[in-house]
Amino acid sequence: MQKWPKTAMVTNKHLSLSLLSFFVLVVTACIHQTVFTPREIEEKFSIAIPEYLAPSEKLNAEAACQFQSLDEEIYLVIAYENKEFIESFDLQPSLSDYHNRVVQQGFLEEINDALIDTTIIDTLGQYKQLITTVRGTINTYPIVYELRIIETGTAYYQVVLWARKDKFSKHQQDIKRMLASFKEL
Repeated sequence: MQKWPKTAMVTNKHLSLSLLSFFVLVVTACIHQTVFTPREIEEKFSIAIPEYLAPSEKLNAEAACQFQSLDEEIYLVIAYENKEFIESFDLQPSLSDYHNRVVQQGFLEEINDALIDTTIIDTLGQYKQLITTVRGTINTYPIVYELRIIETGTAYYQVVLWARKDKFSKHQQDIKRMLASFKEL
């Protein structure tokens, strides 16, 4: 019977340790938890933003805040209108009226083959909200938009998040956590 040289045994031991280390590294990489940072916007509202989204100024000039990740191809815009301002025009829209106005004001213009999923009436803490998901294409890329109109005691908030379809699915849990963190101050 042929004996293995000691150097081969040491090499096998190192190989085993290397494989074990690699396995541990892969497993820990797979369970990475996204870090969220609470952001206060205009002393009006707060929302927890995931680490991969950075502030932007290029998405919507009228937005109170906008965030994007070019690497992940995911974007967030939040705008609001004070009810007092709206009421100064003798308007008192319901949440549904306000939602329909936002959707009709060009929200769908750039989306080809837009398919509006059912609008869901929901609550976010103490606030009423309407959630609409829109699927379509922009420049041949499949896109998913999520529009939330949130009614608080003082304002209507338009929260729009969009991403390429595969990225939207990948970040679904982060999206839920981020949107659930919304609070009026």
